[in-house]
Amino acid sequence: MLHQNSITKGYAQTQLGQIHYLHTPASAGLPTLVLLHQTPSSGEMFRPLMQLLANDFYCIAPDFIGFGNSDPVPDQYGGTHSVALYANSVWLCLQQLQVQAPVLFGHHTGVAVAAQLEHEHPGFCHQLIFSGPTLLSDTQKQALPAAVVDASLDEQGDFMQRYWQKIRGKDSNVPLQLSLRECLLALRLGDSYKKAYQAVAKQDFAAQIAAIQCPTLVFAGERDVLHAMVAPTVALLPLGQAANIGDASTYVCETHSKQLAQLIRQFCNTANPAIQ
Repeated sequence: MLHQNSITKGYAQTQLGQIHYLHTPASAGLPTLVLLHQTPSSGEMFRPLMQLLANDFYCIAPDFIGFGNSDPVPDQYGGTHSVALYANSVWLCLQQLQVQAPVLFGHHTGVAVAAQLEHEHPGFCHQLIFSGPTLLSDTQKQALPAAVVDASLDEQGDFMQRYWQKIRGKDSNVPLQLSLRECLLALRLGDSYKKAYQAVAKQDFAAQIAAIQCPTLVFAGERDVLHAMVAPTVALLPLGQAANIGDASTYVCETHSKQLAQLIRQFCNTANPAIQ
């Protein structure tokens, strides 16, 4: 396992602004694994996976524009967020890093971004991995933005408690430090938290994945709100297959990192025998 201090921070200077990313040491012959985060998180959520997979992949975990340590969404967009904008920020970052034919792993919002990237750049990815597919019903599309915390500031600081209760309520069994990190990231997003959910709800995810021609693995923890979307997502994908990750929540990448690392290795070895 790679020591966490060996995970390096970097910035890609793009036309959208600076895109922050974490990465493991590059080594000749290693395939590239790009890890795309959920809302309101950042690439930090993938540190455990990156440590476990550093001998198998060159791992890159970018923060979408407007998230984490990346620059805010540029003023020219008038405060509008879209999955296409997030995907473009990742694309520009990866182009600067000269990434070709990666394995693309997305979790929740990251799934939407991964699908958008392959939709806009067909054949860019060798394999895709969807953790918590965003194939939302009409009811979910309406309810998702409404589920975001009221970001209005108040003198007493009650808004901080609202954020904490929302984040902690996703899984009260995870370490407090994990919830604190996610809460702080959500606070930094402010009203962009809701805009990110609105962006995911507006994406035509079903049409995009129906055209994807690379092997795609799909799964979600049994306590993940998107667990029911696994089977219908696989049914739409030309080369989709499902996996079982067991009793896990939206924080599967950290609570089940060893199990997930092994699942990624197995899928990539099967989908591309050149990856050993």
